[in-house]
Amino acid sequence: MKLAIVVKTMAPYRTALYEEISRELGSEDEVCLIGPELDAPDHDWTDLRPSEEFLSFRQVPSRFVESRLLARFYRNQEKSLRIPLPSLAMSKALNAADPDVVWVHECSPFVLSAAGWAWKKGRELVFSSELGQEGRSRLPAPLRAVHGAVTRRAKLIIAHTRDTELMAREKGKEVVFAPHAIREPSPAGPRESKAPYTFLHAGSLIHRKGIDILLKAVRELSGRGREFRLILAGGKPDEDYEAMAREFSIADCVDFSGFVEGDALEQLYRDTDCFVLASRYDTYGAVTHEAASYGCALLISRNAGSSQVLVEDGLNGWVIAPDARDLAEKMREVMDGGLSAEAGEHSRMLAKKFGVENNAKRVAEALKALD
Repeated sequence: MKLAIVVKTMAPYRTALYEEISRELGSEDEVCLIGPELDAPDHDWTDLRPSEEFLSFRQVPSRFVESRLLARFYRNQEKSLRIPLPSLAMSKALNAADPDVVWVHECSPFVLSAAGWAWKKGRELVFSSELGQEGRSRLPAPLRAVHGAVTRRAKLIIAHTRDTELMAREKGKEVVFAPHAIREPSPAGPRESKAPYTFLHAGSLIHRKGIDILLKAVRELSGRGREFRLILAGGKPDEDYEAMAREFSIADCVDFSGFVEGDALEQLYRDTDCFVLASRYDTYGAVTHEAASYGCALLISRNAGSSQVLVEDGLNGWVIAPDARDLAEKMREVMDGGLSAEAGEHSRMLAKKFGVENNAKRVAEALKALD
């Protein structure tokens, strides 16, 4: 089998999955990862280049066309349609790879052109998605139609959320469940209880992620006689959350660490007691798997897909409403010993069950079945 995996956005957890799938498929199968230029300005990660031991990697320029006039036309059409247009460079990359199977992720310029290439050439199409019925309903109408068309055409759906899995099964599609995950980290000694108790949010500091909700919950907790701190690790805030912390008189217990990756992020997780994700809406939330892998207790919004996979209420955390008072109550409860001493080990167990290695085995088996 010759497989081309086409992605719009590169991320460490996605790269890890593609590398592991390539290893599972082995040397008899050729895998080509086609993605954007690594110096694209839409992310903060410094090292996204995949290992090319088992796969090849092709970068497609983010500029769709060379002509400035046509490029301006494309931008205007995207604004009016509220949908990205196909990348004209994609066909060239696919012709060079000449795959039997094309795997596309979500609705993007790459998806439209790569899916169209597969249909035109009569190649098998695989579609990976995080969107179930609710997620699709949030898309602009043109993009929602494209998502439906790609879903119908796909021979196999790789579901990154339970909602996607349910929708695919209802449509009678072949589906494999593989939530976003990281590789299992190296083992560490038992977590030591440290003062102050540490909560962590890692990820974008934006309204959708409920950063204001989290800060309001901290305000509810402050002054109750228990020492704690909240670390907000993320870049590109869409509001002045530091000013909000000062306004709430909680600046002394909230640390803004900026974007963190690599060894520094690993140490941050190891030093964290409880990970918090208060999202108003989040298709999945791969950071939840990172936190679970390092044995953190979890307080995860019911509006994040990861809450359906990695949280078992009362065992390793709680699924929460994106509400400051509800979150503050659960933060207080977890600080006061509301979870057992085995909570961290339970998080690790769930993370391993849905980790990159196991996900790759499931996906590789499904891909081999397409032959």
